[in-house]
Amino acid sequence: MDLARQVFNHLRRRDVGVWNALIGVMSNGCYREALDLFQDLEMDGFDPDETTLISTLTACRHIGDLNVGKKIHKCIEEKCIHGYAQDALDLYEEMLGTGLRPDGVTFVGVLCACSHAGLIDQGLHYFQSSMNTYKISPTAEHYGCIIDLLSRSGRLSEAYEIMLYEESTKSNYLEGTLKCL
Repeated sequence: MDLARQVFNHLRRRDVGVWNALIGVMSNGCYREALDLFQDLEMDGFDPDETTLISTLTACRHIGDLNVGKKIHKCIEEKCIHGYAQDALDLYEEMLGTGLRPDGVTFVGVLCACSHAGLIDQGLHYFQSSMNTYKISPTAEHYGCIIDLLSRSGRLSEAYEIMLYEESTKSNYLEGTLKCL
């Protein structure tokens, strides 16, 4: 993470993609740093995109910073998929029809669209499909979308269970990685 920050600091040109890369790295453990970077991105005059918001929301969830969470939620509602959820899902189905395989990023968009459109069962189906059909290992962003999907529909106990599962999976992974070192 230090190396990523050093490379970022030496870049002459920064765009949202570069900011997203660094925020994404930091949202995997350095949560406060990720939130600080989100604020720096805005102060430098960049508009956060969907990737920025998802990574930042992940960091916010870990810290439990309600104020930043509300700010990110407002950005999501203003900028992302607002009113176009069905169009996004139609485009996804069209993509499948051409024979293209969706990747993890595609499923983040699909799950976000389902969440905003209130398509709970469809979102859960897509989540299962991402793992079972396309063999995509869910990331914190995928779990964040599912937690949002369930929370918006009032299924808070299920959302909480997913959050606990995601945390234990990450913890088990980290323990296994540390043992290998």
